[in-house]
Amino acid sequence: MRHFPILILFVFPRMLFGQPNATKSVTTDTVMTVVTCQSRIVKSKLRINNRKFVDTEPLMLQIQNGNNEYGIVQTGKCQDKIFLYLKVMVNNVCLKNKEAIELYYDNGKIRVLQNEFPVNCEGNFVRILSKREVKAIRENKIRMIRLYTFRKDYFFALKDSEYAAIAQGLQCLRKYRFKR
Repeated sequence: MRHFPILILFVFPRMLFGQPNATKSVTTDTVMTVVTCQSRIVKSKLRINNRKFVDTEPLMLQIQNGNNEYGIVQTGKCQDKIFLYLKVMVNNVCLKNKEAIELYYDNGKIRVLQNEFPVNCEGNFVRILSKREVKAIRENKIRMIRLYTFRKDYFFALKDSEYAAIAQGLQCLRKYRFKR
C-alpha cells in the first residue's frame, strides 16, 4: 500500500494533469515533420458494410497520358483496416476485379496492388492495405501510379507535396481510433 500514490502517477496521468489538447501532433518515423491529424481526417455519415469509416481529404491528380483528364486518390479507414481509393474521372473506364495498379517508388522498386472492388466501369479502384504496404508507402516516396484498364493504361506522376499529403494521411489514419 505504500506504493499506491506512485501507481496513480503512472496509471492515471491524464486525471492528474488534464486532458491533452484537441489538436494532436504526430511525428513520422522517417522524417521529423509535425502533422495535425484532426484537420486532415473527415468523418462521414455514410457507412461501409454498416460500419463507420473516416477518410482523408481527396487529392486530385492529373493524368499524364491524357488530355486534361484527372483522377482522385484518397485513403480511409474502416474498423482497423486502412484502404486506398483511386477513381479515374473519365467516362467508361472499366476495371476488372483483381486488375492491378503499380506504385513506382523513387528507389526504383515497384509495388503491385490488386483491385478488391467488384467489376465496374466507373473507374473505381479500392484496395485494403496491409501494414507492410502502409509502411512501404510511408517510407518510400511514390514517383508515379500506373492504373491498368481494359482500353488504356493511366499514369499519374506525383509531386512531392502530393506524396507528402498521402503519407501524412496514412500516418494520421494509423493513429486514428474509433470512439465506441
